[in-house]
Amino acid sequence: MKINFLPRKLFLRALLTMPCALMLSATSLMAQLQPQVTGNHAKEKLVTNKNWTRVWNLTSEWDSFNSDHWTKTPVEGPWTWAGRWPGLFEEDNVSIWNGELRIEAEKFTSPKLAANWTHGGGVVRSRAKMQKGMYVECSMKTTETIMSGTFWLINPPGSCPRVEVDITESVGVTSNRATWLGGQFSTGMNSNVHGRGGCVDDDRDPHRSNNFDPDATYHTYGLYWESETKLHFYHNGRFMWTITPPSDAVDDMHIMMVVETYNHNLPSTGPNADVIDGFTKPKWRRLTRYQWVRTWRPVAGNSGNRELGVDELGSDQSSTASLTAFPNPASDVLTIEGISEVTDVVVTDMTGRQVLATSTSGTIDVRSLESGVYLLKVLGTGQSVRFKKD
Repeated sequence: MKINFLPRKLFLRALLTMPCALMLSATSLMAQLQPQVTGNHAKEKLVTNKNWTRVWNLTSEWDSFNSDHWTKTPVEGPWTWAGRWPGLFEEDNVSIWNGELRIEAEKFTSPKLAANWTHGGGVVRSRAKMQKGMYVECSMKTTETIMSGTFWLINPPGSCPRVEVDITESVGVTSNRATWLGGQFSTGMNSNVHGRGGCVDDDRDPHRSNNFDPDATYHTYGLYWESETKLHFYHNGRFMWTITPPSDAVDDMHIMMVVETYNHNLPSTGPNADVIDGFTKPKWRRLTRYQWVRTWRPVAGNSGNRELGVDELGSDQSSTASLTAFPNPASDVLTIEGISEVTDVVVTDMTGRQVLATSTSGTIDVRSLESGVYLLKVLGTGQSVRFKKD
């Protein structure tokens, strides 16, 4: 398939006149080229006025589970968190299905291990760490049980200071043992920033909205880590609030997606406990589901290694200064100049979907790719080059 690109003015004119369904597809494609933030609030413009590029080892559309980038093993290396009683983290509760990451909330038929764990959840943790200046977001639908849907950041164990940034935490339903806080968590977006491990004061600064049901549909939750003292939170692309962390020395943080039980929403008691808590519902309603997670870092100016937008669609030349690829177009093997040693690279299509990931010292086999335009990125260097596949 040969792709010919329209000049920008003609592209925009076609966009304005195309049918609604096609327009939604086109605008969705364009939205994927930057964080999903809109609006004219000053904190929204902080994001929309920047050019961004994705951080690929902190991003997934969940077509598969990349164990080089993510782990679902609760106890691993310095990480010793097996769950929050009575909810035990189990790897088999984490799955990929139909382009989604799914973490199941379950009630065991009988308690497990010496601690008598009665419920099961799961944890997914990024191997790489988010840094100051980045923006992170996910599309999530919370489980319809007493357990949680969460999206948050934390420093690795042993860090000092160690800070947790809860972008949002929620539960699907409240149990008959829920405290007032458990009731709060059943609606809206619930954000918090606090210290961990005694190295920094556990001063909490919670912010909550209660104007939507997090288990009813997918919502987009985002965080812009602007600086040491400014963390900006977003819901469905709109600014919600800013929180100042308890320490301005916070180091890089891992991304966490966790389904757990809470002390303020413990399992119900009585003959109808499982009905109240949502565990008689079918599995698909007991899942916390993530459509994607995307992490972005800003790039200077209007070029560099930013992902391609409308301005670039008419150009055949798009590369960083020290990286070139030939032949261009390529049909079988693409040679990359500017790589001096074995390096990890990813190839994405024009929607930002990853189609190839490999290690190379200068060539990659592109025969498996369909005809079209692609962007090759060298991980960890910020280098990229666009090429065509015949």
